[in-house]
Parts: sequence; structure tokens; C-alpha cells
Amino acid sequence: MLESVGNYLFYFGQADLAIINAMDVIDRKDFLPLEEDVYEDVPHELVGTKTFLKPSCIARMISLLELKKEDFVLEVGVGCGWSSSLIAYLVKPGKVLAVDLHQELIETSRKNYGGYDLENLKFEEQDFWEILEKFDKIIFNYGIEKDEERKILSWVEEHLSEGGRAVIPSVNGPLMIVKKIKGELDVENSSEEYCFPPLFG
Repeated sequence: MLESVGNYLFYFGQADLAIINAMDVIDRKDFLPLEEDVYEDVPHELVGTKTFLKPSCIARMISLLELKKEDFVLEVGVGCGWSSSLIAYLVKPGKVLAVDLHQELIETSRKNYGGYDLENLKFEEQDFWEILEKFDKIIFNYGIEKDEERKILSWVEEHLSEGGRAVIPSVNGPLMIVKKIKGELDVENSSEEYCFPPLFG
């Protein structure tokens, strides 16, 4: 798995060894039902159609955030808690707020990360629209449609700190890479495309 992730990141430039190290320390098997392919670079279905992303995709999205120690990070969509835990490990002593509307995913994530020293990570069953804080980094693990971009970017502009970055996937398409520079959002699209479960619906 780690070799596959490293090769995938290397395709886009220098592989971020900190992310690969985090995946080595925060063991994926502690977050998924024990299966033969727990260390394969493949996705897993968790609850209904809610799919836990493949490790290489998670690593790519995290790399685009350009995380720094002491960052305050918002993650929308928790999966099984593995990506949240990776981010918390990478930004420690910074903080991570991971939110989702699916109670079962929140409860599972809280149970899964308990074996790690990540007191800087908080899981909340909460609608991200109701959040008031500003964040250094924001990552969505659900995809949006083209006609939803303006609404989401308006929310991100309000909640992203100056100099911050956000990664927002499409339901079918590229990742939006958002930077806040002098109060304005600069938006780019990734060269590669993915499929994500929808944020709305």
C-alpha cells in the first residue's frame, strides 16, 4: 500500500514522505474491518453508498492541502476516521475538526482512532453550514456538482483564513484546489479526475 501511494504521489512530483510516514504510523487496519485487502490501495464501502477513499486518493488530497504544524483543519466527511487521524498526526499540535451528518460514521470514527495519541482531533455530528470558525485548511470528502460550486466557494471564502487552502472534489471530475490570497479565492483544478459520493443528496 505504501509503495503504491508513494508511486502515485511521485507521479505529480516529489512524494511527500511525511504523509507516507503518517500512513505507516496510523495503521489502516485499525480503521477498517479486517479484510485481506486492508493494505491494498483500494476503496472500501462503509455505510450504504458511503465509500472510504483509496489510500492514494487520500494522500493526494492531503498533499494538496500543504499542511503545516499548528494548522487548524476542517474535514467535511469522516469516512472511518483514518484520513482525519492522518491529518491530526501531521498538524499536531494543530487541531482537526471532522464533521459528518451520519451518526454511525462519527461513532465508528471515534472508536477507531482511540488507540492513538491524537487529543487534537475532534469528531462531531454536525452540519458544516452551521460552523462559525475560520480554518487554515478545509477538505471535503464528498463531491459537488458543477451548479453547486458557487455556493460552496462562497462558504469556503467566509471560513478560510488568509493564506489558507481548501480541497473540494467533484462528484465526477477534478479536485478544486482553492487558495485564499489577499481576501480573494484563487481556484485551480487538478489534472486528474475522481468519483466521489455526493455532498448533497
